[in-house]
Amino acid sequence: MMNRQKKFLSAVLVVLLVFAGFTQNVAASAPNIENLPQKGVYIRELVSDTLVYENNAAERYYPASITKLLTALTAMDYLELDEKITVGQEVYAVIAGSSLADLQPGERLTFYDLLYAMMLPSGNDAANVIAAATAKKIKPNLTEFSAQNEFFCSLMNEKAKELGAKDSNFVNPSGLHKSNHYTTAQDMYFIGLASLQNPTIAKVCATPVYTVAEHTWYNTNLLLQRNYDELKWTKKQGPNESFSAYAKGLKTGHTIEAGRTIVAYYEKDNMKILVVLLHCGIEELFADANAALAYTASCYEGISFGKAGQTTAQLPIENAKQPTKILEVTPKTDATVILAKGKGAGIYQRATYFDELFNTYFGKRFIKTDIAAGQEVGKITLYNADGIELKSVELLAKNAVVKDKFLFLRIVLFFVVIILLLTVLLREVQRRYRRNHYERKNISCS
Repeated sequence: MMNRQKKFLSAVLVVLLVFAGFTQNVAASAPNIENLPQKGVYIRELVSDTLVYENNAAERYYPASITKLLTALTAMDYLELDEKITVGQEVYAVIAGSSLADLQPGERLTFYDLLYAMMLPSGNDAANVIAAATAKKIKPNLTEFSAQNEFFCSLMNEKAKELGAKDSNFVNPSGLHKSNHYTTAQDMYFIGLASLQNPTIAKVCATPVYTVAEHTWYNTNLLLQRNYDELKWTKKQGPNESFSAYAKGLKTGHTIEAGRTIVAYYEKDNMKILVVLLHCGIEELFADANAALAYTASCYEGISFGKAGQTTAQLPIENAKQPTKILEVTPKTDATVILAKGKGAGIYQRATYFDELFNTYFGKRFIKTDIAAGQEVGKITLYNADGIELKSVELLAKNAVVKDKFLFLRIVLFFVVIILLLTVLLREVQRRYRRNHYERKNISCS
């Protein structure tokens, strides 16, 4: 395994073409991907929390615009998504020729719109606007962008350490090159993971194109773009060979000093794969990212018995009030195991439910108390063919179920009535029997 891992990330597009048919013949052989020593690489499968590959993961590199992931995370601690922000002179505090969202002083956009302006076209001007707005909200006395930038970057560095990125330093919100603006592949993994866990940032980063007011912004992440036709920064036309149907974000970066950088996120075959690549060449970034996906999928497979939010069982509840007599359950997190390729045969699952919530009589399920939506009601456990537990996930109630507190009373009353009726019936039968017997006896005597 380690020998294969040491052959990581080929810079040539041939690798991707060779493995384009991967989904049809994935078990045939793993991608022969070469480790280029100058790159910082960190790849992790998130469902199983498995480190797939790393190279120079603790070495310092210049991040370029993937910095903007941390900018977004920091600003979201202070700004509301619908908060209106006026664009100021900070849009001019950029380097000529750097990527812009073409914001103009005096424009008013929501923070939500500015996230798209910063993430999709990688607008350095938008990053400055967000930083200035955050700083002014906390410290209104800061009127110059240099002071606002310095204060905002102090917040960024605090946020980075909070996320586990302890060997990074950020001195601007955009990622423009500064010698003391650096990170590591492992640190960017922590920042990328936090970005994925933020629904707004994850949605923004997965969007190919966004339009607001007079602006239309296209995502610079070519993994998300099916073709080149609308992309003004490239002269290419037609289908984009870098597009991946499995890619869901996150952010690209580029400066001369940093080279090409990316934090890429994929979902494939029940796996969730986060890839950090630093210091890549101009033509190899997206090929390397897709090769990282192919490499992971050739080594591992995901086997799912249920996804979070999806109904995995419908339990009839005998003593539930009408009309809800069915309890639907769902895994709290994906009930998925990630295993080395070919090791998934014979896996099975078993669902159990908490004794303190349920009783079972004559094969029927009864609840002991009301159950609220979102309440833990049991667990699903996955086992391998030898019966060894692989993973256990809590089961949640998708809907509320209210206990019918008078059901047993009604059942008792029903049986009491039945018994009384049977008693009356029996007495009537006995009375008629005695009368008929008496009549036959009299006839016999006469």
